[in-house]
Amino acid sequence: MKRFIIGLISGLVLSGATVAVAAVSNEVKAILFPTSLHFYVDGKDSNSGTEEVNVLNYGNRLYVPLRVFTEKLGASVDYHAPEPGETYASVDIFKVDERDLLVHDTAGYIGIGHVAVQFTDLPTAEVNFSNITGVVKFYKPIPQGKQVVLDLLNKDNQVVAVTEPIKLRNHDVNDLEAGEGLTFEANFPYMAPVEGYQVQARIVNKTPWTYQQVYGNITGAGGMMGYPLGIGIGSEHEVKKGQPVEIRVNVLNLTEKDTIVLSQPVSFEIQVTKRVGDSNQLIRTLQTAGLTGTIYRYQGAAFTRLIWDQLDESGKAVPAGEYLASIVLPKKTVGVTIKDPNTKHEYTFEQSMQTQFPIVIQ
Repeated sequence: MKRFIIGLISGLVLSGATVAVAAVSNEVKAILFPTSLHFYVDGKDSNSGTEEVNVLNYGNRLYVPLRVFTEKLGASVDYHAPEPGETYASVDIFKVDERDLLVHDTAGYIGIGHVAVQFTDLPTAEVNFSNITGVVKFYKPIPQGKQVVLDLLNKDNQVVAVTEPIKLRNHDVNDLEAGEGLTFEANFPYMAPVEGYQVQARIVNKTPWTYQQVYGNITGAGGMMGYPLGIGIGSEHEVKKGQPVEIRVNVLNLTEKDTIVLSQPVSFEIQVTKRVGDSNQLIRTLQTAGLTGTIYRYQGAAFTRLIWDQLDESGKAVPAGEYLASIVLPKKTVGVTIKDPNTKHEYTFEQSMQTQFPIVIQ
């Protein structure tokens, strides 16, 4: 029976899978006992060493810790607690053959494989984004302050697009240790298919403003105002007292045709206020870094994060209650379009329902 159970887990690990597990289960009584485990992989015997491994005996079946098993096979396992409203937690088991990792950064941090590139000139019902997906394995941890982007090269080895930082499921790239791996995705600007393309990986510095591709109906009633550039703000609606509040500011290009390059830095003031009687009392003022550079057409975005420490301007902790984070607007800046780089334009950011966000401190 022990051989059957281990063989079942082995098959699961080797194929790669996501396993759903019940978030709430009935209590059981079982026996735990230390065991020396032996793994026979590719003709080699590898035991669990001097580390004590507790094996569970329940119903005359042996249950081996999944993490010990997968890591001995050169795989990684990742547990995800159920999100609010979900019934099940999940376990991701990840293993990839080194021979499939054909893309590496020059500093030796990561290897990427099973790469799939999807092009679309504009979003459709079937294809929302131009993007790159695949698997990534980490050979050493990505330093704090660094992130991973992918370059798309044409047949002449020229960079024609750079992705947003790659996104992992429920993790930041800086969380992963050497030997761990996960699937990833990264969007890039909308474009027609590129003949003879190649993909290369780079480790780059994090910057105050980061490119992101957005898709959805964000204009109209209750949406962003202004054209061709819009701006919005967001955060968690409810936070615990004393918990730092992450406030996110997004600048979006709402045009379908014109990629815009901002030549004059523009920063935005964020005011945190509290309703007192018939007026709003200013609690704290925050300021973004200056934004310059490229804002890609069709909802290409630049976003930044600010942290409110739940202190007022005098450094005192604020009480629980309802607050409002707002962008002080209108605001103007100057830039050009890619199609007409010699003609400067003035762009105005306007107020809308997307430029304020309620925050409840519990």
